[in-house]
Amino acid sequence: MGVTDVLNKGLPYETELSIYADDIEKICATDTIGLHFKMTQDFDSVINKLKQKYSIPFNDIDKLLVVVIDNDLKRKVIVDCRVFLLKIARVLNVNYTEDTKEYIKNIRKAISELNKIRNERELEKKFPELYRSIYYVLVKERDDVAEFRKTHKEKDMPKDYLEEMRNLDKKHLSDLKQYGINTKNFNFKNFIDGMYNTLNVLYKNILNYNLVNDCWNLTLDFDKYNDYIDIDKFELLIAATYMRYANLSDSKDDLLITSVSYLAQFFAEHEMDLNNNTKITWNEKEYTIISLYEEFKQFLLEHPEVKIIRKNVTDFEGQTLEDVKKYIEQYKNELSVSWEILPSGVLQYSNIISQNTSSDEDKNIDVIREKKEKMLSEKEEFFKKHEPYLILMGKASFKGYIGHVYPNAYVVLEKFYKNTNCTSIASEAIYIMNVDEFVTLSIKSKPEIIENHLCHRVTHHRGWQGRVEEILKKSPDLNSIEKVQTFENAIRQSK
Repeated sequence: MGVTDVLNKGLPYETELSIYADDIEKICATDTIGLHFKMTQDFDSVINKLKQKYSIPFNDIDKLLVVVIDNDLKRKVIVDCRVFLLKIARVLNVNYTEDTKEYIKNIRKAISELNKIRNERELEKKFPELYRSIYYVLVKERDDVAEFRKTHKEKDMPKDYLEEMRNLDKKHLSDLKQYGINTKNFNFKNFIDGMYNTLNVLYKNILNYNLVNDCWNLTLDFDKYNDYIDIDKFELLIAATYMRYANLSDSKDDLLITSVSYLAQFFAEHEMDLNNNTKITWNEKEYTIISLYEEFKQFLLEHPEVKIIRKNVTDFEGQTLEDVKKYIEQYKNELSVSWEILPSGVLQYSNIISQNTSSDEDKNIDVIREKKEKMLSEKEEFFKKHEPYLILMGKASFKGYIGHVYPNAYVVLEKFYKNTNCTSIASEAIYIMNVDEFVTLSIKSKPEIIENHLCHRVTHHRGWQGRVEEILKKSPDLNSIEKVQTFENAIRQSK
């Protein structure tokens, strides 16, 4: 398995996975010097092509890369064009904000403010980074050239001195040109005008996608680094990055779907290898396969709205990005069963029962009702304690039943009131089944289920909680969570 194989897992869809080359070198390199040399060489080659076309005024660009999906549904690595926006922001002292519109607006405002600067003191006060890293450097270069010319008369210079002076002169003129100053007469006004025009054009080229499109066509061949990278660590780094994206994404983001799909495929491949001793430290956090697995599992439990699409890039061979998009839009399972999903946090059995029951026709009605309500309350506490993934209320022939669906893919079904006259009931047997079985059994009649012993049945005799807990305490895994999610999706889509 190579670097490209690591990148191409899961759903071949929207991917904007940004990674720093420095992270790859620090975390994954087996030969740091060799990898650094080759990656820097390739990265600089791309940057220089872009510099020549767009007069990019920066020498030190962070090696930020982005993984994108090509038209042939393969992921590739390109230079992330946002490095130029980040560099403009850094030079103009614009703080990063996750609100993209606000961030862009602040950069545009800073460029406009730069054009109003009238002297060095204002520049140093309002744009200290620009003053320190660019203006001061150019002033020093100008003064060095002037000093050299003053102290060394050209006609009296040795040949090597003359060459040095010419080199200083060339470098200064080259740097001036880089910052949009096309004259030997370097002064403050020329600098401000040049920087304003250069940054403004670069900014517009980024926003108009001109530079973005050129980046797209300058792919970095990551398979060239296979001999310099620990593939297991690289794979764990990419998986951890997708986990971070999942935590930051909105539930409707396409990138969230891609992230979850990648992670599901990653853990499917490592199902028998969760205790692999591969370990990385990234963003001051230590990751192993098992720790990432637990984090992903917890994420799915806490975000039941997030669905796993267990598809790999190989499932879409010969198709297009549009085909994949249509697949996602149509992704659903249909199931016609008489169940309603109750909103999270609203279930109180006593309220449900009171809304669906009539008076008990018994002279000891108060005593009986109190006893039933106590038992119902105990059941509510018991089932809540084990944190059900979702709760169902039966309809039609299953009216009176409440089902608790747990993350380990078990369903606990219990009848809470009689279907015929809506009289509350607290002592009917409990039915426990796997969620896969529930899909099938829900369309069968109750007598058929009982007579054919089609599921586990627990009566409310002493110790019933312990017998139920034996099943509920089984730990969930990704497969069980996926089954529950698929089932929930099917219930919702069947309406």
